Amino acid sequence: MTKPDPVLHAPDRLPLLASCLAVSVSFSELKRRTNLTDGALAFNLKELERAGYVTSFKRRNSLVRRGEETFYHATERGGEAFDAYLELMRSRLDAAEQIVKEKRLVPAT
Repeated sequence: MTKPDPVLHAPDRLPLLASCLAVSVSFSELKRRTNLTDGALAFNLKELERAGYVTSFKRRNSLVRRGEETFYHATERGGEAFDAYLELMRSRLDAAEQIVKEKRLVPAT
């Protein structure tokens, strides 16, 4: 049986990667979407970067304290990993559902 990607299997990382798939998203927006602390968000984004699933870049923004803001965007590899992870989870759910259906058809003794 195929094992899930350990990078994406961590509970907070799949939603982070999903948020970065179509558009670049700022650190502050990711924090708002996920309700993670700064430290937890930074740690999980760093793990996604190490795996090559997201890239980051800085953009000037005079409205933020440091004068620049960090944005994250999923890489092609990240998109492929996301799709593969979802497919694996769907196949596992389908298999579990099939087992439940078969059990329901077996008469109780």
